[in-house]
Amino acid sequence: MAAGDFAVSVRNDFRETATRFGSNMQRQVALAAARALNRTQTTVRQRASVQIREVYNIKASVAKAQISLGKRASPQRLFVEVAASGRRIPLIAFANENVSWETQHRRAGVPVKIFAKRPAKVYPHTFVARGSRGVHVYKRTGPGRWQIMPLVGQGVPKAFMQREVIEPLKALAASLFKQRFEHDVAWRAGRLGR
Repeated sequence: MAAGDFAVSVRNDFRETATRFGSNMQRQVALAAARALNRTQTTVRQRASVQIREVYNIKASVAKAQISLGKRASPQRLFVEVAASGRRIPLIAFANENVSWETQHRRAGVPVKIFAKRPAKVYPHTFVARGSRGVHVYKRTGPGRWQIMPLVGQGVPKAFMQREVIEPLKALAASLFKQRFEHDVAWRAGRLGR
């Protein structure tokens, strides 16, 4: 992982469960653990997108694009991760839906609402323009006409590392894994007549 990434990991020592069912059930317990980890991983990714959108005013597609799933778990590899990585988000992604090149290119500033629970802030001396990289919020860096730079806000990895996002995800991952693991072990034991 690159610097700035953060991973939520779910691990479980299933030896106790395997010894409870006997040596011939160890493979079934490992399969149950792998399946529970994989299902927990996808649910945590979806919930991470929701948690991040409670902090930042961004679309779900922007949040999900920067949240990745690691390798899937297998009976030999009982480890999964959900990681957030990527660049900072362009400021236009935080802008109001009514902000566009047609409506904002003549105004003195662009109103942008970065945080979901705070009011929008007008960035003075900025404008919306269509450039070579698409429509962005730009700010002048010098006296020349083309001395401009696109502005960016915070990235998803920074939101992912905040306590109000990561703590509920860890708790969800632990409880969800336990619930799904016990359910899958019970199903496999019933199938084998134990």
